[in-house]
Amino acid sequence: MQFLSYEELPSEVVVCCREPLTVRRSTKSAFDLSGLYGEIADETVALLDVSTRTAFVVDRKERLVKAYVSDSSFVHLIEFIRYGALLVEESNGTVLLHASAVTNEQGTFLILGEKHAGKTTTMLSAVLGSAYKLFSGDKVLVRLRDGQLWVRGWPDYPHIGMGTLNQYQGLAQQLGVNPLTTSGTARANHDKELVDPDIYREVIPHASTGTVDTLQGIVFPNISSERKLFRQLAESEVNVEYLPQFVEYPFEFTPGHWHGLFSNPAQVSPTLDIEILKPLCELPWLVCEGGAPLHIETVS
Repeated sequence: MQFLSYEELPSEVVVCCREPLTVRRSTKSAFDLSGLYGEIADETVALLDVSTRTAFVVDRKERLVKAYVSDSSFVHLIEFIRYGALLVEESNGTVLLHASAVTNEQGTFLILGEKHAGKTTTMLSAVLGSAYKLFSGDKVLVRLRDGQLWVRGWPDYPHIGMGTLNQYQGLAQQLGVNPLTTSGTARANHDKELVDPDIYREVIPHASTGTVDTLQGIVFPNISSERKLFRQLAESEVNVEYLPQFVEYPFEFTPGHWHGLFSNPAQVSPTLDIEILKPLCELPWLVCEGGAPLHIETVS
């Protein structure tokens, strides 16, 4: 990948890029990405975003990417490199889980749940309330290696709801988040805020960058439950068929396929090798309802 100044962008790219393309749509406009797509030659395509002064020219035959960038290209670069790396991981047998994870000296616990189940709330409860550190906030890479199930974290841009932040006095202010609206009233619990990653790492205890760890168990939160309950599921309640819903496939997202650079990844559709997920069923599965205190340190 070559990085060049946007000022060096060839005029032929501007001429060829005419087809509107939405690269990413987010709940935060700062992460919305779009541009104009075009084909320069049989094996060369381009994406041009005039608003951020960013362009990618992708030579599929030579597998060369030229990125024409400016000071406003940050998010475009993150998404391009991020999904390229995830596709390489997937092609080598890694499963990507939409999950949080916390870790201590004994190992790592996954936190799995549907949207609004309380993954971030549960993660912060473990990290701020005990000796755990944040292993990963939004995605976890899982892979069988030397007969063991290994997990790695994935760097993300924290996106935290006000309802979660308000549970910890002063946390919003520590993270540089204003808890009030422009009119001076409290922000709604469902409002979400992007948190500066550097500030987040200063305030929230993190595991060392690049940590690879073994799994000790899985926590399934349900923060909206009216009862407070923390328990381990019986063996008869554990079912591998419950897990594929938490798997993400990078190629399904536009940042992973618009350029055609990875036109033949090992997995281009949800044909998950269930064997990778089966070892997760040998671990303790823990249910945490209604924001009950976590006692995962007592699980054997």
